[in-house]
Formats: sequence, C-alpha cells, structure tokens
Amino acid sequence: MQQSLLQFLADQLNEQGLPVYITRPGSFRSSQFKHGKEASLVEEVYQELLGKGNCWNIAVSLPEGLETEKVRLTIDGPLHFNRYRATTFQSAVYASNPSKWLEPYRRYCRTAEAECLKDGRRQGIWTNKEAALHFGPSQEAGDLYGTGSAGWRLRAFQDFLNDFYLFRATSLHQRVAVYDRLMVQGRLIPLQQLLQSRSESSKPYLVKFLARQLGMPLEQPKDPFGPGSQEKE
Repeated sequence: MQQSLLQFLADQLNEQGLPVYITRPGSFRSSQFKHGKEASLVEEVYQELLGKGNCWNIAVSLPEGLETEKVRLTIDGPLHFNRYRATTFQSAVYASNPSKWLEPYRRYCRTAEAECLKDGRRQGIWTNKEAALHFGPSQEAGDLYGTGSAGWRLRAFQDFLNDFYLFRATSLHQRVAVYDRLMVQGRLIPLQQLLQSRSESSKPYLVKFLARQLGMPLEQPKDPFGPGSQEKE
C-alpha cells in the first residue's frame, strides 16, 4: 500500500477527530516460532505450500496500514488473493483466532485470482531467488498448474506468518481487502474504486468504513449526491 494513500486516509480520519496514524515499519524472522507448539503449525503450512528448504530463516516485513491504540488495520491489494493464500487459511491458527475478515478473504482467494495474475506474473513477483530456494522452480509466468509460482507461495507463507505474529499482539489484528464493497448512493462500490478516485464525494464513505474497521464508528454520513440520501449497509 502506497505511503501517500495511507497518509491521505490517516489525514481524512484525523480531520474527523479520530486519532489514527500510519503503522510503523517493523520486521521479524520465522525463527520466532521455532520452539514450542507454534513450530508444528508453521511447519505444517510450509509443507502444504510444498516448501523444500528451511522454513526458519525467512524474513518477514510487517504489513503497512493504519493503527490506533487498540487496532492495527492492513489494507490488502490483489497480490494477496490466490490459491496459495487460500491454503494458508486452512491452518488451525485461524480457527483459534476467528476474525470477521476471514470468510471474505477465503472467497476473494477463489474469485479474484485473475486479478492477482495481472501484476503477479512479473519478474520478481512470480519468482525470485529466495522463493526458488524455498519452493523450487516455477512454471512459466502465468501458468498456475504444476509447480505454479514460487513467489506467490512465499508471499502467502509470509502473509500467514504476519497473521500468526499479529494475532498475538496487544492490538486487534484487522484486515481490509480492496474488494470489500461499500454502499454508496444505493450502489455497492469496491473499496479499490473509491481509493483510486479519492473524490470529495467518496470521502465520507471511506472515512465511515475505515472508522468502523478501526473500532471508532461514526454517524451515518450525509449523501453528497442528494438531500436525505444515506449510505445503506
């Protein structure tokens, strides 16, 4: 997620008196889970993704997003939704940490994989040195049969590790997808479309939606398209 977009969203929320800031950069290594009961859960997902190397030497960057004192919110784009990410959602980690975003994310992994392919077949995303080390050679870019994409597998595994890490944090771990839809003037509009436009008319709906995800609900915004109209949810 671009820093400029995150700053735009944080500014809009702050203008409404909501104390929100951009998440601070951070990272950890998979070796953090190497000991105890957690180790078997991590190894199981790595093996389900056909991992071939040492799963304990992978560096993971914490996802960018927005944060309050109580909630950490990540906004996920198309590269996070595909069959390999769906595999990670089968882990018992998610059964132990029920989240309202989980079922929509599973659905997007089935329905939005074609969107992931648009940018996901590029060199460096489809495969790279680290991905090949852990998940072996990839098929030709765009071919998801056979071994598919090592790069996608690595990204899915890192997303899983991020979830595992953040589930244990003091802040509530919340995710929002660009495919989530908001009701605007009687129409369901994908979040991605509103983020791209950043129009004045869409700002009240973006603010209300994000405030709700961050646990700071606002009153119903007035519809800028006409008197008396309201967002319906």
